Amino acid sequence: MENETKVAVLERDVAHQSAVLQRLETTIERLSDVSNSVAKLLSVHEEKHTQHQAVQEELYALSEKQNTQTQEDVRQLHNKIEKVENSLKEAIKTGISELKITITGEHQQMNDTDKDHEDRIRRLERWKWMMIGGAGIAGALATKIIEKIWV
Repeated sequence: MENETKVAVLERDVAHQSAVLQRLETTIERLSDVSNSVAKLLSVHEEKHTQHQAVQEELYALSEKQNTQTQEDVRQLHNKIEKVENSLKEAIKTGISELKITITGEHQQMNDTDKDHEDRIRRLERWKWMMIGGAGIAGALATKIIEKIWV
């Protein structure tokens, strides 16, 4: 009987080990499925990461291109402003020079006109004093003549 007990115990142990082995196989299958799912997720994540890096690099390249273009546009705008500024400065200098020449000409013309007026006034004053002197002489002569005629 002892052998039968041992056999029964061994059969029970084998059945128990079979159940444990069955559970281990199930667990291994599940772990294998989980490992495959994780591998798929990692693959998808890696692909998305690669796509994101490509998009980021493309955006960086576009940003650099836009920055370069903007800098070139600013340089061109600065050059245009500088040209217009120089042109305006030259136009102002020319205008000031022409204005100075015009003012000088007008000033000279006014001086000439003033001299002409002064000469005319002198002639008129001379004529006036000559007339007064002539009238005084004519008055003195007329007085002498009248005295001789009346006396």
